[in-house]
Amino acid sequence: MKNIFFILLIVVSGKSFSQDTNKVDANKQKQGFWMENIMGVTYRGQYVNNKREGNWISYHQGTLLVSSIDFYKNGMKNGISISIDNKGNFTKEEHYINDTLDGVQKFYFTSARLKSITTYKMGKLQGLKRECYQDGNPQQEAMYVNGIKNGIAKWYFAGGILMTEYTYVNGKQEGVQKNYYKNGKVQNEVMVING
Repeated sequence: MKNIFFILLIVVSGKSFSQDTNKVDANKQKQGFWMENIMGVTYRGQYVNNKREGNWISYHQGTLLVSSIDFYKNGMKNGISISIDNKGNFTKEEHYINDTLDGVQKFYFTSARLKSITTYKMGKLQGLKRECYQDGNPQQEAMYVNGIKNGIAKWYFAGGILMTEYTYVNGKQEGVQKNYYKNGKVQNEVMVING
């Protein structure tokens, strides 16, 4: 599925090659279709009154392989942003409102397995943040409120077996910390006060 999507992007973006490019109006504002080269990376998309608008696509250096797709409104990222490696694998997915992370952010291993998932609310961590081992099992997870760790946080052995469980209150470790053996039995408990 991802490779079909990738091929379609190349075909669709290839249609833009023949368009009239890099024009400015009487007020010297960028208008219409533009191809830009920034530090060796080619970007293609539309300008309206000197501001990026709609889908913008970048390509891996020296190739026609798509490396990112971003959606702009009034010159700012608004909507989904996708990054793709030079083998056609998705590496990152993010969501923006007015150039600010808002929603789910996902990173992927080259195997297409989830590497991490984080939720943002207008630029601040909000909700579950999870990082995974390459086999897809959780490595660590924690809850956040307004960018601050708050609630249960867990670390896992390889294979998704719980290793340690902490509790955070307003960014400081507080309460019982439980450490486990790989067989699931409690190794010890430690009381933590004010971090």
